[in-house]
Order: sequence, then structure tokens, then C-alpha cells
Amino acid sequence: MYRVIIERQVDKDVVGLPPKIVGQIIRKAESLAENPRPQDCKRVISRPGELRVDSGEYRIFYTVDDAEQVVTVLRVLHRREAYRER
Repeated sequence: MYRVIIERQVDKDVVGLPPKIVGQIIRKAESLAENPRPQDCKRVISRPGELRVDSGEYRIFYTVDDAEQVVTVLRVLHRREAYRER
């Protein structure tokens, strides 16, 4: 089992979203504890070291540290905003 750490930025990213969508995002992020690299995860070419999974219209960006068994959720962005320069 991996430990999931959610960065403060994620709290800011989900403020104002409907509770149903926030619940879906949280469940998907928590599922990364059991399998940090699910079948639908993809590497983010523009951000080396980061992976992403989809949760409906939203993308969850995260990193995995296998040595420490930690998954760090960095951002949650709508798909049309996800690949713009940060």
C-alpha cells in the first residue's frame, strides 16, 4: 500500500466544483494507494516525472516515489486547462 499525499494546491483546484465531482476525484486519488500506476495512467511528456489519470472531465496529476511508497497528488485540472503552461 502506498501513502497518498494531497498538495494544498489541489484544495484550491477543487474549490467551487460540485460535491459529486469532488467525491469522484477524491475516490480516484485514494485508489492510487492500492495501484499507483493503473491501466489508464499516462506519463506527462511536458512535465517529466509526472503521471496523470482521468476522472471524468478532470485530470489528476501526480508523482510516485517507489522507494518511500508515496503518491503525491500535485494538481487537479479541467481537461481544457490541463496542458497549458503553468
